Amino acid sequence: GVRVYNAVWEQTKPQGTSGYSTEYYILDTNGFYVLSESVWTDAPAGQYVSAQIKDMGEGLIHNANAPAAYEAGTVLSDGSLVLRVYYNRKRISVEWKDYDGRLLDKEQYYYSETPSYKKATPARRDTALASYAFDGWTPTVGKATKDVIYTAKYKETPKTYHIRYDLNGGEKTNEDYPESYTTD
Repeated sequence: GVRVYNAVWEQTKPQGTSGYSTEYYILDTNGFYVLSESVWTDAPAGQYVSAQIKDMGEGLIHNANAPAAYEAGTVLSDGSLVLRVYYNRKRISVEWKDYDGRLLDKEQYYYSETPSYKKATPARRDTALASYAFDGWTPTVGKATKDVIYTAKYKETPKTYHIRYDLNGGEKTNEDYPESYTTD
């Protein structure tokens, strides 16, 4: 059968030292903060310390105003001081436009989230010369890393017209009188 194992990792302070922990939280694409890493730092009891604000990578912004942020404090002899640093994901603007530049929708996504068009599939009216079928977006939809505009693209199929001749008793040859034509 299938076995599932759960591991619990707990950071322990080295015996006989004082210091503090710093926990780094990152906002995931579902809007929840997730612990990314925890770092132990040796420091003497009674010392006032501040968390190191790290560069956590492209698309992440330090959020000192997160409700549970606690970025400075006094080191306790039992090592129980825990500093908490939070990072938000950048918000990316995504516009969806039709082939003619008309805005279909505008949304916000978290950095590295993959956008998806949530409205009805765009449709382009047929003309006398061609019919059109939706054929995706340009550029190709991928993870959001910068503001982007996606434009609907369509596959064009030339229309075929069938011809019927009335020659009043005359003779017709295929070379002289085609039975169909397209606008190609």
